[in-house]
Amino acid sequence: MAPLLGTAMVLATGMVFSLWWNQHVDHATVWYEPADLWRTMLAAVRIDHGQIGQIYSNGTNLVSFPGAAVLLAPAAAVISAFHMPLGPPIGTYTDTNAWLVAGPYMMLVSCSVLFAADRLAERMGIGTRPRLLLAGAGAVALWNVAPYWGHPEDCVAVALTLFAVDAMASGQVWRSAWLVGVALAVQPLVVLAVPVLAVLTGRRRMIGWLSRAALPPVLAVGAALAANWSATWYQIVDQPNWPYIDRPTPWIVLAPHLTAQTVAAGPGRSIAVVLAAIACWPALRAWQRAGGTVPDQPGPPPPAGPPAPALATSPALATSPAPATAPATAPATSPAPATSPAPATSPAPATSPAWPPSGEASAVPGQARLTSSVLPGPLGVLWPASAIASAVWWVALTLALRCAFESVMVSYYIWPGIAVALVAASRSWRRLIPTAALGIGITCFCNVWWHGEWSWWSVIVVTLAAILLASRPNGSLAKATGQGNRSRRRVGSAAGAS
Repeated sequence: MAPLLGTAMVLATGMVFSLWWNQHVDHATVWYEPADLWRTMLAAVRIDHGQIGQIYSNGTNLVSFPGAAVLLAPAAAVISAFHMPLGPPIGTYTDTNAWLVAGPYMMLVSCSVLFAADRLAERMGIGTRPRLLLAGAGAVALWNVAPYWGHPEDCVAVALTLFAVDAMASGQVWRSAWLVGVALAVQPLVVLAVPVLAVLTGRRRMIGWLSRAALPPVLAVGAALAANWSATWYQIVDQPNWPYIDRPTPWIVLAPHLTAQTVAAGPGRSIAVVLAAIACWPALRAWQRAGGTVPDQPGPPPPAGPPAPALATSPALATSPAPATAPATAPATSPAPATSPAPATSPAPATSPAWPPSGEASAVPGQARLTSSVLPGPLGVLWPASAIASAVWWVALTLALRCAFESVMVSYYIWPGIAVALVAASRSWRRLIPTAALGIGITCFCNVWWHGEWSWWSVIVVTLAAILLASRPNGSLAKATGQGNRSRRRVGSAAGAS
């Protein structure tokens, strides 16, 4: 219910602002239509027409991966079928009926992130009222990136990343890799979160996880490079930005100048990627302190006779008398399973205590699949709620690093870190309320124009740091660690008594 209300809020207020507010309050003569959306829509129309080589040329100014244009292809197909002209570029003003198709579609697609955030909140066992506040604050923050600036690809990429965290929390490691791969193909900004997510898969699966996550963006960009190498390379690698249109930051002095009016945003973003890679190791330690454990990788079916030494590692299974009293030749000499003495002396599986305990993982290969229904957390997830919150917070931190090193900032760049930090803070009112207040406040402030390279950017960076500090689940991590230690002491005492 909460994400549905948030979606209705974004759609209603966005269309009212576009069709009514701009003319009756701002006294403009036309509808408000974000120009950035029309440039991506132009690339989507070219994809519908099979013009792959024109995605990055002739007016699109697309710096994202081709998945951003594919995302808008359904709306572009409807617009082309009814022969509607696309909206105007920057600097010209006119109404277009295509906005009545593109606007609602863009807003509905962007609201997918509200459902992803609510899904993780449900995984963590959060109640209805905090989820309503999470959806409301998320809708306000989303308003900046979708209805005002027209960038649904950012929203969909972050939504897919949150769904990937949800898949990892339930033990679906490979599914999470494909979700991250599709997110990268839509908007490569989520590459900042890839190192954190990769280390949470474990050493055995990391290479396979990264290979799967890299496949969708490699295929998408490879097709565009094969069709038009020069235009694709310029837009994706150099990533031109316009300091005379957007907001320059102090990093502008280090940005290479591509033309008289553009600078390269790629070098500054590379610094953020390097720092995000370094952050993956403290993220792993914090996640483990919160009770996170890497689930066993699903493998082939176990052999017919489970080996006794492996099962002896579990106290519940070690005290079962079945392996000791059942004759070794019982399966061969018994004419039917019903006459075998082993089932009569072995206790029913339902009488065994749940294993592993809270915050623990089984050391027996394949045993996690047998006990997933009794693992901690709602909905049968493998990660406890504190581990989910920890992983989400580190994803928010890495996504926010982008704003600290951009040479030229646009207002909606701040949104990914805010949206994910709200999810991390949703387990506690004392964290969710200040995080939501700061997020809403900076969302309203960021579109105020300030001159100077330091003033506006400094306020943005300091506020983002305050949001991350307010949303950091310190208390829940310490509580989870204490519970894990008490659980391990109880298990050790039970093992010694047996």
